Amino acid sequence: MRAKRWLGGILILLIFIIPIQTYAEITGPEAFDGLSWELVHEEELHGGVIQSMCVTDNYIICIENMADNSETLDIVSAYYRYDKDADGNPVEQYSLANRVQDREWEHGNGMTYNRRTNEIYVSLYTNTIEENRGCLYVMDPDTLSYKRTVKVADDYNILGIDYIEEFDQYVIQTNVDGGYSFKILDRNFQVIDDLGEFKDSTVGINFQDCMVSGDYIITFPLTLDMGIGDYFSVYSIKGRCMVKETRLDFGIDEGISEEPESLCEIGPGEILAVVNIYTGNANHVARFYKTQVPYYHYVTVESENGQVSGTRIPVLRGGECSIDFTPDEGYEFSELTLDGAVQEMAEDAVSFSLNNVQGDHHVRVTFTKIPFPVVKAVLIALATLAAIAVVFVIFRRVEQNLKRKRRREMLARRRERNRRREQRLEKELDQLEELEEIIDRQDYRSRIQKGKK
Repeated sequence: MRAKRWLGGILILLIFIIPIQTYAEITGPEAFDGLSWELVHEEELHGGVIQSMCVTDNYIICIENMADNSETLDIVSAYYRYDKDADGNPVEQYSLANRVQDREWEHGNGMTYNRRTNEIYVSLYTNTIEENRGCLYVMDPDTLSYKRTVKVADDYNILGIDYIEEFDQYVIQTNVDGGYSFKILDRNFQVIDDLGEFKDSTVGINFQDCMVSGDYIITFPLTLDMGIGDYFSVYSIKGRCMVKETRLDFGIDEGISEEPESLCEIGPGEILAVVNIYTGNANHVARFYKTQVPYYHYVTVESENGQVSGTRIPVLRGGECSIDFTPDEGYEFSELTLDGAVQEMAEDAVSFSLNNVQGDHHVRVTFTKIPFPVVKAVLIALATLAAIAVVFVIFRRVEQNLKRKRRREMLARRRERNRRREQRLEKELDQLEELEEIIDRQDYRSRIQKGKK
């Protein structure tokens, strides 16, 4: 039972530093209808009646009230919450871990555990010691011993109590002197809100201990020997009213007198109830019953540079959850983490699914900017240069061909001019030759004529 105190101190310090956030919640008032209860533990008591129960990190703590006087010492028992102890050694779940009988705890009608302070607070209901009116006893959860007394009020006693870890507050229910009202206390046990009086709001003649789950305060109304059975009375903190009254069936044989006394939440939507069974013998029997209430867990989704199908998705316990995601323009899917752990995903993934959801989860989808495609750009540049080179080569060839053609045409024109010049010259020569012949003939004739004379 004794933990390493330095480790406990560090954990408590972390609890104060790190804000506690819870998202899961009971699906609604109708969730309390038709609950199925499983008997998980039974043991013979020691002549008293278990009045209250709370759960710590490793134990289930109960007070067995031996008598309503200031002389008889009550019994405080701790049972293993899990099948392993605080050091990881295997144990039988719900078996006895420790038992102390060194103090009178008044009626001990209710109790709750605060992880931040590592203390148990006991609502007394009675004040056989006059100065105990309106007080709470503080218990050490490791030694089960008394530590101190906290004064809450002077004009009423406290029936039940539970701690709301999310807000670091307490819910108490007063006795009839306070009209069976529910009140909210701050961490210093100062009343900061009164939800109203609830006398005659439900069946029964009084109330047992209470517990809080989300918006709901759940309590057993006292119906012992009324012949009407056992009930849950459920109240809404936000609505400040009773939202459900439902009959319970623990599967106990007819003719056996039972009294549900206390209840606590041992897991999200998992309620453990202690029921006293009056057998007619000197020693009664206590039974632990467990049930699961239909419960929503929440999957929160975070993303940047992309769109997701939901940011806070309610999922019924054991159900499935699918998340679709799309990157913004210019971005692409990079990574998805579930509760901080990177998940193996396809590069082109567009959705993610969770199956058999049993708790709250946080999903983060990361999108990254699509990088400039260097290799592709280089290939495109090379292809462009190659194309330019091909065009240049073709252009040069065309240009060269045109030059050759122009030269050929120019040479052809020169040849044609030369041919024509030659033709002219030949014609002129021919004409000269003809003229010379004419001149020669005339000269010949002229000499002939002179000879005749």
